[in-house]
Amino acid sequence: MTTELSQTRNSYEIWNFAYHVFLRLLALFFIIQTIQVWMKAIGISAIDQAGFDTMPSHWRLVIAALCVLHPVTALGLWGLFAWGIAVWLLAVLVQLAMHLPFASLFGASQLLVVFHATCLIIFIIFQLALRFTTNGK
Repeated sequence: MTTELSQTRNSYEIWNFAYHVFLRLLALFFIIQTIQVWMKAIGISAIDQAGFDTMPSHWRLVIAALCVLHPVTALGLWGLFAWGIAVWLLAVLVQLAMHLPFASLFGASQLLVVFHATCLIIFIIFQLALRFTTNGK
């Protein structure tokens, strides 16, 4: 009985540790995304626009939202806060909306769509694994 309880606890701890690593890797991704969006906003990396003031209004709206969402998402995920996951899901929804139904305005970024879809699937797998692996306490 104690070995079974010990194995269950170890299994839960392994899943929990891997889940925390996953969230922190996502946070690092969003830090990189933050820098890229801020560079677009000030015109450093913009290919066809000089900066925020010369962007079309739909790009200005999205850039302003992502300039706030990305660092907040990174902070929430890195700190393992529950609200970080909610903000992450919001940021993912914004980016998926940009590159799927509004691809004619923002361009189709299939790599980003696949990345977000993969991360959502991994997140669901972690949630199911943590739910079905009891804590053992």
